[in-house]
Amino acid sequence: IANNELEDIGNFDVHLKAGNSLASSGIDLVASGDLSYDNFRDIDRQPFTGFPIGVDEPTEFTVLVKITVRDANTLEPVQGVDVYIKAGVGGPLAPGTEVMAGTTDVNGEAYMDTPFTSVQPISGQGRKGTVSPFYQETKFSGVMTGDGYENTVYAISDEE
Repeated sequence: IANNELEDIGNFDVHLKAGNSLASSGIDLVASGDLSYDNFRDIDRQPFTGFPIGVDEPTEFTVLVKITVRDANTLEPVQGVDVYIKAGVGGPLAPGTEVMAGTTDVNGEAYMDTPFTSVQPISGQGRKGTVSPFYQETKFSGVMTGDGYENTVYAISDEE
């Protein structure tokens, strides 16, 4: 593999570049029976789109990012929580870049499809402070992968 086919070999980022000449040089592992379609994913959990060589698919796609907020005492969903998620250190996005912003629905869920290129550490927070019942700020962190990111957080009431 030529260095110009890879993202940044000098910094050990050996992901294939988009538009590389190797993307369709491999074999169809699903047709050969070696992998099921559900397991046909690269090292970052991105679905392969061709006959891949190696372990990487360079294209960007979207993943589901979903936060469910529940009352810490009753375990009931909490509607109206403002949720913000930003990029942490160690991924392709600059730290602090907004990954998701939303408000929980009647099921206590805030979600959106988010662009994904590589594994991304994230941190987030949620708070319901504009309409009663009020809830304290809840913080969380994790890693967004090619499978997305889902988390349930438990909010503490501000009205006890």
